[in-house]
Amino acid sequence: AIGKTALALRLAYKILDDHNFDFDCIVWVSAKTNQLLPNEIKGLNNSIRSSLDLLDSVGDFLGAEKVSTSGFSELIEYLNTFKILLIIDNLETVIDENIRSFLGQINSRDSKILITSRIGLGDFERRYQISNLNERDAVTLLRSLAKVRNVQHLIKCSNETLIRYCKRMLNSPGFIKWYVAMVSLGASPEQALSDPKIFLEFALENVFSFIGAKSIFVAQCLAASGGDKSLAEISYLTELEGDELRNSIL
Repeated sequence: AIGKTALALRLAYKILDDHNFDFDCIVWVSAKTNQLLPNEIKGLNNSIRSSLDLLDSVGDFLGAEKVSTSGFSELIEYLNTFKILLIIDNLETVIDENIRSFLGQINSRDSKILITSRIGLGDFERRYQISNLNERDAVTLLRSLAKVRNVQHLIKCSNETLIRYCKRMLNSPGFIKWYVAMVSLGASPEQALSDPKIFLEFALENVFSFIGAKSIFVAQCLAASGGDKSLAEISYLTELEGDELRNSIL
């Protein structure tokens, strides 16, 4: 929802266009299972339904044996021997112990793995947090999309109005794209913002289904109480303390 895939794609093409390109190959694989349409979430015809399916897809590209039948050894050997940039998009849909085991066996200094995910991998990650757009860029994106789709309701809006709309969408690129699509189909600008249930389900469902019960409880307490909270206040609300509290928040 905040442009992780778009940024990863841009980086891949930038590396390809670089005259100092130093990888033997770039492998792109996506575990994305759903596509957000204006009025529905549509399942993709994607053969990747598990971590082993995803790693098999990488192995097929490199000519390695299927990990689902022979294990990780050959795929790991390829990554440890050659300079490979492996980009895994939307990993959160298939994160499990197979993924952690696979990553833990890679010891190459030359091969690199770039992962986009709404859920972190803990010790296996060097995290780059992607923030939402700033106010100016969010309005620029909204106005540009409105012009492309010829959405007159939004084209005629003042910057002040668009700033207000973008703020309600947290300046999220994915939210803005969905919003413009909804208005282009006939929803009023206010109506589209009044019930963004489909977008929120698409953006958060995977995360909510993966986190533990205590993390869900923390999220519910924060949603019910509203506003920013200090660690001490969250501890008071949830009656969680120490590592248990920190892990739930993380």
